[in-house]
Amino acid sequence: MTAVLSTMKNTVSLRFLALLVAIYSFAVLVLFHDTAWSIVSTWQRSGTYAHGYLIIPIALWLAWDRRSIIATMAPVPSRLALLFLIPVGFVWMLAYLVDVLVVQQLALVGIIVVGIWAIVGGAIAVVLIFSLGYLFFGVPMGEDLVPPMMELTATATVWMIQATGIPVYREGLFFSLPSGNWSVIEACSGIRYLIASVTLGVLYAYLTYRSRVKRSLFIVAAFVVPVLANVVRAYFIVLLGHVSGMKIATGVDHLVYGWIFFGFVMLLLFWLGSFWQDGQEKDPVSPDIPTSTYNTKSSRPKLIAIMAASISVAAIWPLMVLAIEQAPMQDSQVELQAPLTIGVWESLAEKQWSWGPINPGADNEATQFYSNGEHVVALYMQQFLRQEQGVEMVSNNSLFIGIQPSWRHISTQQLTVQLGASERQLSQLGLDGPNERLYVWSWYRIGDFYTGNRYLAKMSEAVQKITFSRRGAARIALAVAAGNDEEATRALQSFVDTYMPEIAASLETSAKVNAQ
Repeated sequence: MTAVLSTMKNTVSLRFLALLVAIYSFAVLVLFHDTAWSIVSTWQRSGTYAHGYLIIPIALWLAWDRRSIIATMAPVPSRLALLFLIPVGFVWMLAYLVDVLVVQQLALVGIIVVGIWAIVGGAIAVVLIFSLGYLFFGVPMGEDLVPPMMELTATATVWMIQATGIPVYREGLFFSLPSGNWSVIEACSGIRYLIASVTLGVLYAYLTYRSRVKRSLFIVAAFVVPVLANVVRAYFIVLLGHVSGMKIATGVDHLVYGWIFFGFVMLLLFWLGSFWQDGQEKDPVSPDIPTSTYNTKSSRPKLIAIMAASISVAAIWPLMVLAIEQAPMQDSQVELQAPLTIGVWESLAEKQWSWGPINPGADNEATQFYSNGEHVVALYMQQFLRQEQGVEMVSNNSLFIGIQPSWRHISTQQLTVQLGASERQLSQLGLDGPNERLYVWSWYRIGDFYTGNRYLAKMSEAVQKITFSRRGAARIALAVAAGNDEEATRALQSFVDTYMPEIAASLETSAKVNAQ
């Protein structure tokens, strides 16, 4: 009889605990509504992340499935978890200030998960660890994998075509067969297959296996198999197009074939995985014999207090952002001036080609063409005095190369170049256009710091904002018409050696005047 009464007491408390978790989660979503909405809006507009709508219901179901265990446990609020909210919130603040959306979104989920841990305590959090961790799959991430996966798909496809005995000529992500031309675009990267496979694979591994080794192996398979399957899919699509004289598998139908093939591969993977499934897990605590009970009257105030404290700590960071963004901003606009003729480099009055970098939202822009009699170099400067989501200096929009339909990205080479007094790592991009081949360098300037790494640029912007040392940021790009990589490197380094002090002075002057 005592055991039954204890179980009833814990059941009531379980409902109360769920109510506190719901109140905390709702409060966090309200406090961080911009970030929360950015997740939902991505689910709405992108088919790649449409599965996000299912993540929360799945996580709730997984938590509900553990209710018999949780009902026997006493929640012990965790002060340690409350402390962990501070670094997670700080990461969100930095990401918000410099508009790194995916980090904001991951930090938001982290704030929810850590806050729940603080409320329910470590023991219950361990029971819920998978359902809480699965919430991270709702964050739309993986875009940074698209370029390397496109490169992998192109390289492997061309290799398999050559192994088949079909002649092929490749330039970057474009390749030509005797029957026609092909290119690897974002939709061909396989990122959708990979995200869907890993999201389903992790859930399948958790529900099917109890052994950590089996779970780990299946998750690895869920990552590797779609990558390999996408390569095979691309190869057969090209082969079908080639043998049919480019009559089939060259339009929307090849995407349809891709999803059918992917569905078959995933079905095969899960079917094979089922041969090693484990039996049902035995609850570590029997629901009939509670191991701990507690007085709900005395525990409720503690739980309410820790929930209120968690909401208060979480609220610090949106308030900090509000205070930082209320700092005086530059309102005046002074035209950014490109340097004129220096030494052997003479400024030209007219544009020499149609290509130009695309990065909308710059406060000031300047473009100038130069010639030293042997090469033509174009200088592009974009200055950002204030930034917000969608108009930030560092973005994923074409990685700043802004390729127009008549231009093709054919190569990427990593270089160490001299930028003023320091050496920096830059990418030299090869672009093939209607009448010329261009090679492009680009880098960022934040205060006096130069970098070609967009992650370092974002970190530098964050430091600049939280220290209120706002001198503006800029993106500089150079393009040269040249016959090959080595020739382009020599010409661009010569131009940088000549013009770097003048470029810095021009940006510095504009930033100071606009800050007044």
